[in-house]
This record gives sequence, structure tokens and C-alpha cells, in this order.
Amino acid sequence: MPDLKEVLINVLAETKEGKMAIEAILMAMRQKALKGDVRAAELLLDRGYGKAKQEHDVLAQFTNVIMPLPPPNPTLEITGTELEPQKERRALDAHDDEAEIEE
Repeated sequence: MPDLKEVLINVLAETKEGKMAIEAILMAMRQKALKGDVRAAELLLDRGYGKAKQEHDVLAQFTNVIMPLPPPNPTLEITGTELEPQKERRALDAHDDEAEIEE
């Protein structure tokens, strides 16, 4: 299949009576628009200036909770028994360091 864009370019660039096809189409649309054809005027203006921007005001309320969020700062519970082995190790390491210095 040929590329549609390329075919359109070739067809709309063809000339007849000194005018390109695209010019003839636009002039016909212009004549319709001047006679009151709103759709023809709309198409011409949209192509020339782009569609008019529309603003929308949206008011939304969300009341259903699908999944609760986790707490922002989870707290960790550390019992005394978990810290005691670490304290003993640190005390032993410190004692070993002192013994090495004395030697």
C-alpha cells in the first residue's frame, strides 16, 4: 500500500487552471462559510487558528478508602534482651583493644 500522506500531498498539489487542488478546496469552503455554512467556517478557523480552548471546573470529593496508607514513620520496638549481647560484645572488644595497647 502506498503511504497515505504521500498520496495526499500528490493529489492536493495537482494543479488545474493555475490553482492547486488544496487552494480550490479551501476557496470552496470559504465561499460556503461566507454564505452562512457554520461547519465550513468552523473547519477553516480550526485549521487556521486551532480549536478554541475550553476551560472546565471540576469539583470532586473522595469518601471511600480502598486501602489505608501506612503510618508515616513506623516505629521499631527493641527489647532489652536484643541489646544486651551487643553491649557485651562492645565491652569485650574494648577490653581486647586495651590489652593490645598495654602489650
